[in-house]
Amino acid sequence: MLAGAGTHSGEPVPALAPLLAHVPSLVGLAEGLSDALEALDAMSDSGGSDAAWAARMAAGIRGARAEAVTLLARLRLSADISREMWEHTDFAMLFDEHRLLFSIGFNTAEGRLDDSYYDMLASECRLASFLAIAKGDVPQEHWFRLGRAVTRTEGGAALVSWSASMFEYLMPLLVMKTWPETLLDRTYTNVVRRQIQYGRQRGVPWGVSESAFNAKDVELTYQYQAFGVPGLGLKRGLSADVVIAPYATVLALMVAPRDALSNLETLTRQGGEGWYGYYEAIDYTPGRVPAGKERAVVKAYMAHHQGMSMLSLGNMLCGYRMQDRFHADPLVTSAELLLQERVPRRVQVAQPRAEEVEFVRSVREVPPPVTRAYPLANTPVPATHFLSNGSYSVMVTNAGGGYSRWRDRTVTRYREDITRDCWGTFFYLKDVESGRVWSAAYQPSVAEPDDYHVTFSADRADFRRMDGEPYGR
Repeated sequence: MLAGAGTHSGEPVPALAPLLAHVPSLVGLAEGLSDALEALDAMSDSGGSDAAWAARMAAGIRGARAEAVTLLARLRLSADISREMWEHTDFAMLFDEHRLLFSIGFNTAEGRLDDSYYDMLASECRLASFLAIAKGDVPQEHWFRLGRAVTRTEGGAALVSWSASMFEYLMPLLVMKTWPETLLDRTYTNVVRRQIQYGRQRGVPWGVSESAFNAKDVELTYQYQAFGVPGLGLKRGLSADVVIAPYATVLALMVAPRDALSNLETLTRQGGEGWYGYYEAIDYTPGRVPAGKERAVVKAYMAHHQGMSMLSLGNMLCGYRMQDRFHADPLVTSAELLLQERVPRRVQVAQPRAEEVEFVRSVREVPPPVTRAYPLANTPVPATHFLSNGSYSVMVTNAGGGYSRWRDRTVTRYREDITRDCWGTFFYLKDVESGRVWSAAYQPSVAEPDDYHVTFSADRADFRRMDGEPYGR
């Protein structure tokens, strides 16, 4: 309908051709389309059959202009800030000049670099190494100090990484170009092939990377860990968990789009897609899957992973525009040869964790939860424990005080006062023979027990108290 709008003859007005040929860009909405708007206004005033359509179109463009201007200004400001941060960041601060490697951090308390280093080319940190060399903060020799151990996969050779996660391999590809038949390009292709093969071996969708998994702490926060594919990483225990992160598949769109789209459809069928896109992960590890279920969906969204997914989708839909923007910078262009390293012909093949490649079906269980025990109630400061099912929440102290809430409604009153712990819901006991009365816990009667022990664990709070001689003695 839009392509035929414009004149009585069915041919579009020439001024409307840019508007009708494609969706206008944000810059066009904010600052351009003046010729198209003039043509739309002329059509609207002509009273022809397209007048109503032209008036609505012109009003829509003008109505969206204010929001487009604001959004464009915010994006340009963010780009300027990012540029300033890059230009003024001193990468040399974390650089060990003797090892020619970057330390993982700086110990401010002791005023020295940490003793661990980023020493592998197959790491997300190669992006920082590349930028530091391009800026001239560190010498070019640093790039060739990065480890290049190569392993054999189903499709060919690939660089070895630490945890063999898709994040380590593909995150830099969001902005860094790749060249055919280079070491990095071969690694991208063969790592994705190995991920697909591993998914088939485990009988689950593919896409392993660092992510949250189906285990929570006492505050019901999902735990986070780096997961990877055995045979590609140096980290121990990669075959012990089966956790699939959808964002890993979205990253793989840049390498194997058809396979990635098919896998995303599978993840959707298995409940991996939510209101705001794909969830953080699907956990297939038997020790963490509810009874009677085959999987547990980690219903959370991580901004970092969602952002990488959006960049990957943008690259696929817009012809790798982010890579073009990155390499348009003269500093980046000056260092492009570092990314064009050829595959070595004669190199010793590594076999990291070969014993884990032939994985076993049994996987490790979640470690038993940590418990806290208190042999007395009258501690200098009350020890607190939180329990919740997501809607009803309870806080209890080792003396028996506390409060409870139903969502955002307070069920019992409470005041934060570490000198008094007499708030909560209490049970009282009475010895009908002696007439003595005390509370089940130490509060609020504060009657001294003969024996008292409290244990806090992930799913409960256990109070054990003894008063007087047990019956039968």
